[in-house]
Amino acid sequence: MGILISATYGSVTFLLPANVSESTQIFLFILLSSLVTIGALGYSVMPAFYLSMCAVTLLPLSGFFLFHWLQDSAPFSLLMFVITLMWMVLVPKKALLNSRWVNDSIQANTNLIEEMSKRKEVEEELTRYRDHLEDQVSIRTLELSVAKEKAESANRAKSTFLANMSHEIRTPLNAISGMVYLLKRDQMTPAQVDRLNKIDGAGKHLMAIINDILCLSKIEAECLTLESIALSPATILSEVAAILADDAAAKSLALSVEESELPLALKGDPTRIRQALLNYATNAIKFTSQGGIQLACRVLEQDADSALLRFEVRDSGIGLSAAALERLFSPFEQGDNSTTRRHGGTGLGLVITRRLAKLMGGDAGCESEEGKGSCFWFTARLDKYPAATNTHLGPNAPAITSETAIRERHAGKMILLVEDNLINREVVLDLLEDVLLSVDIAEDGYQAVEQIKKNNYDMVLMDIQMPKLDGRAATRQIRCLPGGSSVPIMAMTADAFDEDRQLCMEAGMDDFMTKPLDPDELYTKLLHWLSAPPKP
Repeated sequence: MGILISATYGSVTFLLPANVSESTQIFLFILLSSLVTIGALGYSVMPAFYLSMCAVTLLPLSGFFLFHWLQDSAPFSLLMFVITLMWMVLVPKKALLNSRWVNDSIQANTNLIEEMSKRKEVEEELTRYRDHLEDQVSIRTLELSVAKEKAESANRAKSTFLANMSHEIRTPLNAISGMVYLLKRDQMTPAQVDRLNKIDGAGKHLMAIINDILCLSKIEAECLTLESIALSPATILSEVAAILADDAAAKSLALSVEESELPLALKGDPTRIRQALLNYATNAIKFTSQGGIQLACRVLEQDADSALLRFEVRDSGIGLSAAALERLFSPFEQGDNSTTRRHGGTGLGLVITRRLAKLMGGDAGCESEEGKGSCFWFTARLDKYPAATNTHLGPNAPAITSETAIRERHAGKMILLVEDNLINREVVLDLLEDVLLSVDIAEDGYQAVEQIKKNNYDMVLMDIQMPKLDGRAATRQIRCLPGGSSVPIMAMTADAFDEDRQLCMEAGMDDFMTKPLDPDELYTKLLHWLSAPPKP
């Protein structure tokens, strides 16, 4: 800086006229050195200082050179005057430019500071989150655990409610269906038989609703397991047609089975396939007033290990609109409310069929046109089974054969009936005595154990829910008695869940029947156990 000032002073001394006084040189030196200093600093960043420089330095300096030019007419003075004026124009312009640069710089710095502040806040938040992450995970885990416990508790409450309601409904239904069965065996007028048939039909309808609700509950709870046993699709179609033949004939409908080539050696769950077909065929009969219903099955694809079958039920009934088809397989849905009022039904059959089909590796659907009938279908993938072992029998042997066999082979054998409900005792007692069996009665588990201590029975029919001592506990005590391990014990209960069956088997029982009792099934099971060789 000193060098620049000295150079400036030397330049002024060299360039100025000889007659310039010393005081004038000092004045010029001060002004020029101020200008040089400001220029050497690269101009101040303060615009107000530029204006001060113009007022204090450039304006007096231009006046000085103008004075000397007017006095001496020296070209140098005129040149310096012009240069000073130029400086007076350029300096404010530079001030303006610097002002914009400063503003831009300030704004940029402000933005940078704000960005850094935000980044710091984010880093602090991440630090806090990282520090409290373990606590948050623990809290979330606890919340999920509580939610899971609530869901499981609700599911348990639902299952308990369904089990209790099923038991309470099945118990009186057992008395109704049993009494109807016994009355039908007596001599009655056609009018009385017709009334009994209506009672029996209403009871079966109520039982079907209960079974549908329980089945849907099991599917939703993922508790339904499928069997894998030998089956024949053609046999299942024939069985369904035989079951519904009377219902179709009552409405003058033709019920037929389409013949086609089907694999004979398959295995799957015949009960669930039959259930799905019955759901479809029952609806077809319900919604068809004339024409007929056709059952069919065909192979869609197959390989060495399995075959995908499509089961169909076609009818010439009322058909369905496109809007009705969209919601048809939803729970509690039917085609429309008027249909529900006219024909009845819960709307569970179709959704159960679809879910059963999906459990069997297939799907379900419907093709229909309003006024022209419908084709309900479902698919199931079945494993192939060795042909030599492909023997499929119906669920029960003919009832008359079982009754006759019991009368001829096992008349007089001793049966212990353990049942706390008076009407149910009366029904089962009549059924047993009708096939010439001798029957003792126990009203609770304690009486059953005492009876077993005193007598040798060929079979025990055991209710489960009884006062004082329930059927499972009584069975455990009986199995500990001398000779108690060999007597066949069959549960007869209104508890219809699979877990109820499993609990009975774990308690030491040999067989299981749900109420309301099917007399044909009862006779078949009695024949089996009375004919079986004694257990060691």
